[in-house]
Order: sequence, then C-alpha cells, then structure tokens
Amino acid sequence: MSKKHLNYFSAKEQGFAKWFESWRTKIFLPISRLLNFFGITANMVSYFGFLILIGFIYFVPKDPVAAIYFLLAHVLIDAFDGPLSRLRKEDSDGGAFTDIMCYHTGMVIVVATLAYFSLVDPIISIAYVYLYTVMIIFVIVLNRVKVTLRLVFRTKYYVYILYAVWAIWGINYLDEGLLIFIVLMLPSVVGGFISLRKYLS
Repeated sequence: MSKKHLNYFSAKEQGFAKWFESWRTKIFLPISRLLNFFGITANMVSYFGFLILIGFIYFVPKDPVAAIYFLLAHVLIDAFDGPLSRLRKEDSDGGAFTDIMCYHTGMVIVVATLAYFSLVDPIISIAYVYLYTVMIIFVIVLNRVKVTLRLVFRTKYYVYILYAVWAIWGINYLDEGLLIFIVLMLPSVVGGFISLRKYLS
C-alpha cells in the first residue's frame, strides 16, 4: 500500500509495513505469476480468503483442530492479494478497501463464532470487536488526513493463537486474553479520538 492513502498502518508501523510489503512481493512472485496466468485477480483472492472461513465456522464445534487449518489458510491467503495486485498493476484504494473489509470482517466472524459456541464471553467479545473496529477506522481516517497515531496494538492474530491453544490443548484463555487486548487497545482508541477531534476543531 505504499503509494496509496488508504491503509491501516500507524506511523510507527509504516517502516516495517513497507519492508514486509517488498519482501512479500519478492517471495510470492512465482505464485503471483501463476495466479495472474490463470486470470485470478487480487480481489478474487481477498474474497476467497474471506469465504474460506465458512470451513472454520463449520468445524469449530465438530473438529476444533481442523478449524485451525481453515483459520490458518485465511491468514496466509491475506499475504497473496497485495503482491498479486502489484504484479497486475491494479493496486488501488479500491483494492485496499476490499482487502481491509474482507480481513477485518473475517476477524469479526471469528470472534462471533467463538462467542456463539461459548468459547468467549459475549460481552467481552462485543467490547473487543467494537474497540478493534474503532481503532482501525481511526488509523485509516487519520492516515487520510495525514495526522499521526503512534500507539497501535494489533491483537487479532493473538486471538487466533489463543483459539489454537484451546483447540489443541483444551486450555481456554480467550476471556482473559481478550480482556488484556481490550486494555491494550484503549490508549489507541482514546488517542485516535483526541487526535481526530483536534483535527476537526
């Protein structure tokens, strides 16, 4: 997303995000070329990565370990769309928006699934999803108006790891983990609110 305004990386994350973007482009070049050869677009990859969570939802109550593979596939597929869009010279705000929506909605679906099957307290899950969503919105909007939000804690993948711990070993720390993540995100949300309000005043 280096040449686009629409991104959800804070000022502190931009350096690593650019390096990681460049690294992914090189590493996944063979796969990107193969996908491009078959006419597969970055948006198709994003949608597929989103839809694969159907398997996660289905297997959580039936075979929790099998559900991990669908969750892992969802995460890994997220790495392919950016390099493919750059190879096809289709990287744009529209593509970035699609990517953000698919993978953020994916996080919401994962947490909602965990709450539905009583693996995490519903109130805690609602608070977590709300704060994470607001934090991402603030980062995107502040980047757009070129205002810096320095403190951002990204905890989505830690939630996925906590699910895997439960699925494999039967140890459930999801409530405790999400509560910690909520506390960690609060400064980002408050800071984002103050920064955006100051900009709009």
